[in-house]
Amino acid sequence: MNAKHTDPTVIAAATFAGLIGLFLVARSRTRSGGGANMRERAMRRMLRSMPDDAPPRLVAGILPKLQEQNTQILALLENQTRLIEAIIASPPVDRDAKN
Repeated sequence: MNAKHTDPTVIAAATFAGLIGLFLVARSRTRSGGGANMRERAMRRMLRSMPDDAPPRLVAGILPKLQEQNTQILALLENQTRLIEAIIASPPVDRDAKN
């Protein structure tokens, strides 16, 4: 085969096969406990080895409370958005009109 006249379908097929190969390798790595799982285990091991008053341990202890507060704040904002949308959708009130 001449390098100057390579069929575009061959190039596309090779590229596609390479992408599938990369996807399968990345997928098998995460299933076998690599990647994120390994980082999580290393983080837990590091946190266990620190003293109780170390800043990272303090932050790790506060995070669940902050996540709960974040969830509550998001619920309040969603409720506020619904109320504002209801006000916008309602007909305007003529405050100067007499009954």
